[in-house]
Amino acid sequence: MDSINKNQPEKNTENLLGNEAIEKMKQLAKKAGSCFFLHQH
Repeated sequence: MDSINKNQPEKNTENLLGNEAIEKMKQLAKKAGSCFFLHQH
């Protein structure tokens, strides 16, 4: 399994802050079809 990871690297982590992080969360929640985060306006 480790040789597969070495030969086919994936970008599966990001460090996001501020508006960029908020937009990514919105994108992921929309893609998933449900979101379990509680937010207040």
